[in-house]
Amino acid sequence: YTDNSGSETHDVKTKAANELGIYDMSGNVEDWCKDRYGSYSSNSQTNPTGPLSGSYRVCRGGSWRSSAENCRVSNRTDRYPDNSYNYLGLRLCISPENEENISGIENGYGYVDLGLPSGLKWATCNVGAYSSEDYGNYYAWGETSTKKGYYSDNCPTYGLSVSELQSQGYIDSEGNLTSSHDAATANWGGSWRMPTRIEMQELIDNCTWTWITQNGVNGYKVTSKVNNNYIFLPAAGIWSSDDYGLYGLYWNSSSHESNSSSAGRLYFDSVKNYVDWYHRYCGLSVRPVFE
Repeated sequence: YTDNSGSETHDVKTKAANELGIYDMSGNVEDWCKDRYGSYSSNSQTNPTGPLSGSYRVCRGGSWRSSAENCRVSNRTDRYPDNSYNYLGLRLCISPENEENISGIENGYGYVDLGLPSGLKWATCNVGAYSSEDYGNYYAWGETSTKKGYYSDNCPTYGLSVSELQSQGYIDSEGNLTSSHDAATANWGGSWRMPTRIEMQELIDNCTWTWITQNGVNGYKVTSKVNNNYIFLPAAGIWSSDDYGLYGLYWNSSSHESNSSSAGRLYFDSVKNYVDWYHRYCGLSVRPVFE
């Protein structure tokens, strides 16, 4: 901490472990947490995980620059996840996957084989998510990074015709996003990509969609009609909306043939689901696939 660090980080395990035998949980560097930052309820809670959406993530534990009273795992701060700091690190942990809800791993991310006619495999969670219930990140169509605001005037694909999208390398000859502009490929690598409009329709046509609340999160349990495997799609709403938990909007990679402001999406709420078109500049969820 600030009184004995010499204003710098130190090698791990040079101080005593805590009562659980874990080193450097307090001090040295703060640790990123997967929780989004927000106010806690005044009610008694066990292991609260914070809000399901928001721009900032929680950091805990204090660092070499913290006072002694702030070097506690219960001490919370908030940081924007795109930034880095010389007093902030991370600690890895692992938990077992639900074996009934995962078919395998592709480049570090779980997938489910739903027995679809195309053979396409669907990811177990959204890009930027840490579990199937987590909303994850929001992206404008054709963009691979998050941003602080999603508007028509800061979306480079908005207003571009199909020929302009092709000439600038956004889409291929079939009208689908190229790998360098695909949020799933850019963030997950491997064989992951965004589904096409046709592939989203295949998911609707070949699965049973059941609106459920899973671990406190509303969304659809999408169950294969062939093998009963399933994925969960959380109702993540749209960026900067108050309607989280009421509906879901997910991008696909397909551009509109004639409308220069639209691209393909999946929409669902508690009573319906369908594939149509939406404004490219809006921040929507992305659920990756691979074949």
